[in-house]
Amino acid sequence: MPATTTEALALLTPLELRKQLPALGSARRTVRRAWRRGLRSDPGILPSTWAEKHRVIGEGTSAHPGKWRNARTPFAVEPMDCMAPGHWARRCTIVKSVQIVGSEIVNNVLGWTIDATPGPAMLVHPTVEAVRDWTVEKFEPAIESTSRLKRKVADVVVRGRKGSTLKRKIFPGGSVIFAGANSGAGLRQHSVRLLILDDLDEFPLKIAGQGDVIDLARGRLTSFEKSGQDKELAISTPTLLSTSRIWKQYLAGTQGKWHVPCPHCGHEQVLEWGGKDVAWGLKFNTEAPYRAHYICRSGNGCVIENWQLEGMNARGRWIHAMPFPGRQPSYHLNSLISPFTTWDSMVSKWIDAQGDPEKLQTFVNLQLGLPWDESGDRPKAAELLERRETWPVGTVPLGVLLMTLSADVQGNGIWYRFMGHGRDRQTWGLEHGFLDGETGTETGAAFKKLDELRKKKFRDVYGNDRTVDIMGVDANFETEVVVNWCSKRPNCFPLRGEDGWKQPAWTNKPTARQYSERGKARRKGARTYPVGTWPLKRRHFGALKVKKQPDEILYPASYCHFNQDWTEADFTQLLAEVFTTQRHRKTGKVTQGWHQVETDNHLLDCTVYGLALAEKLGMSTKSPAEWEWLERKWQRLASEQRSLFDTPELPDEPPLGSSAPPAMPPPNAVRSVMPPMLEIEETIILG
Repeated sequence: MPATTTEALALLTPLELRKQLPALGSARRTVRRAWRRGLRSDPGILPSTWAEKHRVIGEGTSAHPGKWRNARTPFAVEPMDCMAPGHWARRCTIVKSVQIVGSEIVNNVLGWTIDATPGPAMLVHPTVEAVRDWTVEKFEPAIESTSRLKRKVADVVVRGRKGSTLKRKIFPGGSVIFAGANSGAGLRQHSVRLLILDDLDEFPLKIAGQGDVIDLARGRLTSFEKSGQDKELAISTPTLLSTSRIWKQYLAGTQGKWHVPCPHCGHEQVLEWGGKDVAWGLKFNTEAPYRAHYICRSGNGCVIENWQLEGMNARGRWIHAMPFPGRQPSYHLNSLISPFTTWDSMVSKWIDAQGDPEKLQTFVNLQLGLPWDESGDRPKAAELLERRETWPVGTVPLGVLLMTLSADVQGNGIWYRFMGHGRDRQTWGLEHGFLDGETGTETGAAFKKLDELRKKKFRDVYGNDRTVDIMGVDANFETEVVVNWCSKRPNCFPLRGEDGWKQPAWTNKPTARQYSERGKARRKGARTYPVGTWPLKRRHFGALKVKKQPDEILYPASYCHFNQDWTEADFTQLLAEVFTTQRHRKTGKVTQGWHQVETDNHLLDCTVYGLALAEKLGMSTKSPAEWEWLERKWQRLASEQRSLFDTPELPDEPPLGSSAPPAMPPPNAVRSVMPPMLEIEETIILG
C-alpha cells in the first residue's frame, strides 16, 4: 500500500517520494522554468495573425459567427497591425462609417494584448454608460467565445481585487481598464501601455476644472513614452466638419484610403459616392428596384456589380496620400466597401434623406464616413429673392397643415413671423413684420399689438378662416414680462434658446427661472421652455439650400416658400449667422458656435422658434395617417359649415401687375394630386 499520510511521506527518501508522487516536480526545475518564461521576449505574432488563428465570434453578436477571417474584411488587417510592438506607429487613427469593422478591431487588439503581449491597457468611451454597455454586449461575449481569452481573464467578482469587474478585466501580466470620457476620476491614477479611444467624436470637449478630455487620457501613456512602448488607437464616425476631432487627426496623419482594382480593366481606385455631375461613381434608379452599380473611374465605362465587391476587396490595398516622416498612420473607411451592407440599401437611405438636412447629415456621417459641413454653400439673399412666389396676402396656400406664430422681443418693439408647416418639413412664410412700442411691461404698446395679432385669421383655399395652432415668444429679453404675458394666453409658450448640438429642439420640460432663498425652484415661479437653437439653425440653413429644378412639377421636401412681401433685407436677416471657429484675441481661447455676421438676425430667431413650435405640434412624430387626416380636415370642415346662403367670400384678386397664377402652388412631394375645390351651386326659388 502506498503511503498516503503526511507522517509516512516524511519518512521516505527523495527517490521513494518521487516514485510515490510522480507529478511532484523538482523545485529547482520549476524555478528555472519560471525564470526562463519571464525572460522570454513577447511572441512576434501580429494582431491580425492572432485574430485569424485564435479569435472566435460568438453567437448573437454578429451576422457571421464563428472563426474570425481576415479575408472577410482585409482592409482591417493593416490598421490592427499598427498596434504591434515592432511597428513604427505610435498612434493610429481610423475614420469609418457605421457598423463596418470598428468594434471588431478593438476586440481583436484587446484580445491580442491579453494573450500575446500582456500589459496595462485602457479603453475610453464617450460616457460611463456607453462603456458599460459595450463591455456587456461586445467584449464579454468575445471573451466567452474565445477559449484562449476565457482561460486567462479572471472571473467577474462582486467584491475584492482578485477578480474582474465591469470596469476592469484582469489577466496574467496586466489588465484592461474601461473608462468614460465624461468621468475625470476614471481617467486618472492609471498608467497604461495601450490606449484605445472609441467613438472619439462623441467625447465631451472638456471636463470642468480638469481640461481637455483627450489630453487627460493621453497622459496615462506617459510612463511608457520614453521606452517607445506607448500605443494609441482612435476610432470614430465623424460628425461636424468644424468640430470633428477624428477628422482632424485623420488629416494630420498619412490619409490612407482603400484602393480596389476594377474586375474588368484592373484600374485601381477608391470607391466613392460620385454624383450626377460625374460619369463615375455609384449609379442607380430613383425608384425601387434601384439596381445600384458602380461605374469605373478609368473612363472605360466598366460596370461593377455589388456581388463583385468581395473579389475586389481581396485584391485591395491601402495607399497613403501623405506618407511623410512625422505623420502617424490614418485610415478612412466607408460603407461602399463594407461586406455587411448592400449598395441598394445605401441608395434607399440616400433617397429617403433627400430634402431633409438632418437625414442627409446622418447619411454622410454614417454611410460615407465623412464629416458634415454645417456652413455649406449658403444661398445669397438675391437668390432667395428671385424664387419668391405669389399668393394672396392674408391667405393660406395649399399644403399648409399647421400654423405657428413666433415673436422676438426687443427693447423698442417685437419682431414676429407667421409660418405655415406641411408634410416633409415644407414651410411657408405667411406674414412677418415689426411691432414698435414699449416692451417693459405686459401692457406696453408692442404687447398690445401682439395680442391683437395672435387672433388674426387667414383664409385657406377651402374658405375656412384659420388661426395659429401655437404661439411662442422669446424670453431671453424681459423674461418675467414675457412669462407673465404668455401665462394668461392659451397655447402660448415663453421660449429660451439653448446652445449645443446635443440640446434637443423641444423637450416639453420647462426650466425654472425663480428660486426660493434655499435655492429651490418656486412651484408657481417663472418658467421658460428650452429650445435647441443649434440643430434648428442647421435645419433652417439646410432647408434654404433646397432648390426646385425647373423641370420639376412638385416642390421637394424641406422647401421654403416665400411670398412677394419678402425683401432683400428680410432675407439678409434669415442668413445673418454662420457656424465658425473663433479665437479670442486676448485669452487665445478657441470657441465654436453660430456667430452673427449681419446687423440684425431677428427674423432668423423667429424662424428657429417657429420650427421648435412645429416640433411641439408633432412635426417629426406624426404618422402618414395623421398627415392624411390633417389634409382632409379643412376640406371636411368647409363642407360641413357651408349652407345655401353662407357661401364664404373669396379673397380679393391680386393687385394689378402681379404675376399670380390662377391656381395655388403645388402641394408637397408626397401628395401629387391637388384636392378639388368644392363647387357650390346656388338656386333661388321664387314663391
